[in-house]
Amino acid sequence: MLQNHWTVFILNSQRGLRGEIVKEANQNALVKKFNTFLQERFAKSMILKEGELTDYLNRYTLHSMQQYRTRYLLAKLTQYVDMAYKGIKIPGSLQEYTVLEIEHILPNTPTAVEIEHLQSILKKCQYSYELIQHDKPILSAQEGADYFGIEIGQTAPTLVIKTDKGFFVIIVSGSHGKVNFDEIAETLGCSEVKLASPKEVKTLTGFEVGSVPLVGLNLPFVLDKNLYRYPFIYGGTGERTCTLKIEPQALEKLNRVEVILWLNKV
Repeated sequence: MLQNHWTVFILNSQRGLRGEIVKEANQNALVKKFNTFLQERFAKSMILKEGELTDYLNRYTLHSMQQYRTRYLLAKLTQYVDMAYKGIKIPGSLQEYTVLEIEHILPNTPTAVEIEHLQSILKKCQYSYELIQHDKPILSAQEGADYFGIEIGQTAPTLVIKTDKGFFVIIVSGSHGKVNFDEIAETLGCSEVKLASPKEVKTLTGFEVGSVPLVGLNLPFVLDKNLYRYPFIYGGTGERTCTLKIEPQALEKLNRVEVILWLNKV
């Protein structure tokens, strides 16, 4: 009788062991298939994209990408460094990395760095332009017209607007005084249009309200066709004591323009 019990126990143990072996073999097969799938579907594409990514990183500058995307990129890099240091294999939430303050190695106030970046963009167009330095900031369209001896319509304030379809940059003629947001909303097919807050402008562009440049922002643009009535327009560079004088047609070539419209006075 005891021998029979041992026989049953051994047979059951063997069946259980075979089941575990089969289960492990199936898991190994699934892992192998999954790795093969990743290698065929993703790894090849990643290798092909490697050169493109390297090129983008080499050309990355302070304002070539929206700041919230820069924060995500830095958070992800920091997370991987932390994982390597702690021996963690699976990444968790990015929350603790996105709330960190980023130490600035460049000054908050725009300087020669921004002007150099702007010049690198302007060199790509065939239109005439001039960067004009002045001692004091120009705070209004009328001040700009008086200082440069031009019509007020030639001044070109760069505004950031917030809509239910996202953020846009709008460059308007200084002759308007006020912007007709209802007209812009109708053109863009939006239910609501308003000026972005100073904090939103700073986050999106890296610049303070009043010094947002005419070119070089990674946002969709809306242009006021009234500016095309002039041979040259005058607008922001990112530095308060420097103004860009440029042919209005250049704005189409240097920006991602969504709409050009005749804006009417309010």
